[in-house]
Amino acid sequence: MVIELFRINGGKSGYYLANIRDKKYYYCIDRDGVKTKLFELGIGRVDPMEDVHG
Repeated sequence: MVIELFRINGGKSGYYLANIRDKKYYYCIDRDGVKTKLFELGIGRVDPMEDVHG
């Protein structure tokens, strides 16, 4: 799996997410991208203490 993640985006630095059950892999440039992708996948929830209007 590590080799496959490395190949996703040419080994660029960033965050790699793996959905092992569905054998899908995702690459995110930064932590905000990870958070967005996890929400898209139905994982997590919005922190009520964050400023949603910011």
